[in-house]
Amino acid sequence: MAQDGIGGILDDLDDLAGSEDTVSVADVMDKLGHRGSGVFLFVPAILGVSPLSAIPTLPTFFALIVLIVAVQIALGRDRVWMPRIIKSRAVDDDRLHSAVEWMRGPARRLDRWFGNRLEILTGPAANRVAAILCAVLACIVPPLEFVPLAAALPHGAIAAIGLALVLRDGILMLLAFAVSAGALYTAFASIVF
Repeated sequence: MAQDGIGGILDDLDDLAGSEDTVSVADVMDKLGHRGSGVFLFVPAILGVSPLSAIPTLPTFFALIVLIVAVQIALGRDRVWMPRIIKSRAVDDDRLHSAVEWMRGPARRLDRWFGNRLEILTGPAANRVAAILCAVLACIVPPLEFVPLAAALPHGAIAAIGLALVLRDGILMLLAFAVSAGALYTAFASIVF
């Protein structure tokens, strides 16, 4: 039986990395689709703060995935659609495995600390508000990619929102909104100044 929470997501991603030479976005969608739309915000965003983000253009690519998913959530779609050109993009299985291993420690702590609190803030209306915020955050990633590691800030905020949706934790959603406000302020301050 699959484990719940972030550990379960990482287990599923590691299974994919172990069964394929490369892992495509379509593979990830097929494997994680049953976990809900929050996972499609969380996974690309957490990869955007992982060591994979050091590869040029990958943070923007992850932000594009978030943007496509966030718009669909905001519109109330039940199933996530992704263009074929994005679904066919793939990463080497060794790189995915390394990124998953890098995230295991924090994932264990997150699964232990969060989940099933103040669930009204992770309901349908809150999902739409969170999706709009994620879309805005995704749009600020491309210019931040020119500043070393700066794109990790909006990706971190998006990951927190996705995590709150996956774990159905309204308190974490409030924290994610605060982190998002900080990410937006920092991004606009670094772009303007």
